[in-house]
Amino acid sequence: MERIYAANVELGCGQTKRDGFFGIDVQSGPAVDLVLDIEKQPLPFADGTVERVYSSHTFEHLCAPGSPIQTLREIVRVCKHNAEVEIWTPYGKSNDGLLFGHHNFYTETHWEHICCLYDDFYLGPTPGRFIWHKTQYVLHDGILEQLSTLGIPVSFSLDHMYNVVREFGVFLRVDKTLTEAPNPQTPLRELCYQRGKVLLTLGHEPERKKMEQKSAAAPLRYRAVDLLNTQVKERLPGLHSLARNWIGRLSGRK
Repeated sequence: MERIYAANVELGCGQTKRDGFFGIDVQSGPAVDLVLDIEKQPLPFADGTVERVYSSHTFEHLCAPGSPIQTLREIVRVCKHNAEVEIWTPYGKSNDGLLFGHHNFYTETHWEHICCLYDDFYLGPTPGRFIWHKTQYVLHDGILEQLSTLGIPVSFSLDHMYNVVREFGVFLRVDKTLTEAPNPQTPLRELCYQRGKVLLTLGHEPERKKMEQKSAAAPLRYRAVDLLNTQVKERLPGLHSLARNWIGRLSGRK
């Protein structure tokens, strides 16, 4: 295949593509610069020549045996050192993720495996690893306000609840010097209702860590009760007061 030069590449561009990007898709269309099956065919770029790779709602459709290994390895091969890779998919824990035609249901765990836990399996022995530095979540409209009303921490909802997030994008930097990825990797988490319009950023959550350290110093049998009591008191003060009075009556206290 003839080599092509392109600084910015969009994989699975479909009918539209980002301005200034070279569009690749498995089917022809007005925005497609090259028809190519990225699951089975190598990308037409020389090693270490691409500065940015972007893909939106393509990876969930990949279904060839071994996918997305072929595509990931090709991305690393063609990218320059410190190139930016941005990949968007429906969120696996959502109705959008389970639509017909989707073969993979991506969550943070998939990218944790790719970027640091099993990077040698996905990316092979040659130098080049992903540094996962940011995740951006597009939430269902109004969910932040609903969580606040219910007193549910946003970080808890992301980890344990369904239909909070519609889609999410992982932002990866390619480090061409590494044959072993740093582990763990803790990306910044940005929350929004529209891509790029960040409403809230979750970092290291120092308040939660402080609570966990304080709880860890207590005897094990008291930790769960102490944590629940603290959460209820902070998030739902009215309910906490009612429960305290009820328990006092049961124990014979006024």
